[in-house]
Amino acid sequence: MNGRFRRRGLLWAGAITAAVLVCQGAAAAYKDDIGYTALASELGSSLPTGSNVPVTQVEAQSGNDYMPDTNDVEFAGKTFFNATGNSSGAVPHATDVGHYLYGTNSSIAPAIDSIRVYSASNWYNSGFLNSNNPGGGPSNETGRIQNHSWIGNGFSNSLRRLDYAVDRDGFVAVAGLDNSSLTPIPALMSHAYNIITVGRTDGEHSRGATTFDAAGRIRPDIVVPVAPGSLAVPVVSGAAAMLIEKASGSAALTNAAKPQCVKAILLAGATKDQFPAWDRTAARPLDAVYGAGQLNIYNSYGVLAAGQQAASATSLVGRSGWDFVGIPQGTSAWWFVEVPESNVMTRLSVAAVWHRQVTSSNPVPFLPIPFVPDFDIFLHSASNFTIGPVLDSSTSKVDNVEHIYRRYLPAGRYALEVRAVNANTNCAIAWYSRTSVVPPFTNVSMAASS
Repeated sequence: MNGRFRRRGLLWAGAITAAVLVCQGAAAAYKDDIGYTALASELGSSLPTGSNVPVTQVEAQSGNDYMPDTNDVEFAGKTFFNATGNSSGAVPHATDVGHYLYGTNSSIAPAIDSIRVYSASNWYNSGFLNSNNPGGGPSNETGRIQNHSWIGNGFSNSLRRLDYAVDRDGFVAVAGLDNSSLTPIPALMSHAYNIITVGRTDGEHSRGATTFDAAGRIRPDIVVPVAPGSLAVPVVSGAAAMLIEKASGSAALTNAAKPQCVKAILLAGATKDQFPAWDRTAARPLDAVYGAGQLNIYNSYGVLAAGQQAASATSLVGRSGWDFVGIPQGTSAWWFVEVPESNVMTRLSVAAVWHRQVTSSNPVPFLPIPFVPDFDIFLHSASNFTIGPVLDSSTSKVDNVEHIYRRYLPAGRYALEVRAVNANTNCAIAWYSRTSVVPPFTNVSMAASS
């Protein structure tokens, strides 16, 4: 199976080294671009750093080697566990992924200090997924994040095993795409449902719709201004670690550490200003090239910190926030938001995320049986707490994410609706908005557009 795995779109060691050297020189710039520098300035010593968030790093082998250089200066004080267990030397690719995932200078989560490392082939087979052993299911993940900066071929059952493990163990899995806009979406791991798929802000990644295990789902979910894509993936993993640390430190925020909530909060906070052609439709929740947009940890942290805000048909919620809620099949949950008089909501970004559910008819043999729940989301105008017309909707029948993005909503009241079409599971919803005072004599009633 080793020949089926490779580092993401980089086919020879010289290309890896050259590409990584360029990216490391731009490390500070990427932190500015994703809102990290602004967040660090605002929070100071309260900034989450990934402390107490153990991670798993899965790496394609180079010969027999797959480990990062544990003696690297950026890894001082960190604990590494070779989960595959084979004798392995250091691989530059694994080291550079480590820089962006937990490095003390390059990462946005530099306090991550517990790292399990697998070779991709071992992780795929007996080490974790047990894809070559139908007699047993996946192993248990004790870390909070799995980082997959590799691609490969695979089968539907392998993806179902990963979705099963994510839902069972509650970890965030982050994976990438190939480093070319001309290549198809790789089977592993970006065809899975219960993960976050990452592309590049420059658009040089495989993109568009999945081709099997339900065709037509959009990839990527989010993009990062780092290249090659192998290094964009750990930036999102680092952002997830920041959110998980913050959520784990407060009983009121505990649910935000769930993988559905982490994904919804990251997608809701993503920015579109970098992409003039960004678009979505009711049936296609994400842009076919840039997903929900570019990662912005400043926005996403604000969504998380705004708190879990329960659905209510009789009270308002804040203009940013999130919830994790079970909605009976055929019913809806509602969140009412107010834009004050003489204000305009310049941005409203809403994301709903839920898991594909995978079961097995019996533990041995493990035969993963998938079921994809279906939720739809709607934006309504409202008068007091009376629902008005639908202004926008996201109603994909194949994705397990829905997304609405609106600009320039005038003063007034609005209602977010999440409708459980055939659901029997929980759904995460997150919303981010930006509101500003309308200058005198400005007519914004004509400016409400998507």
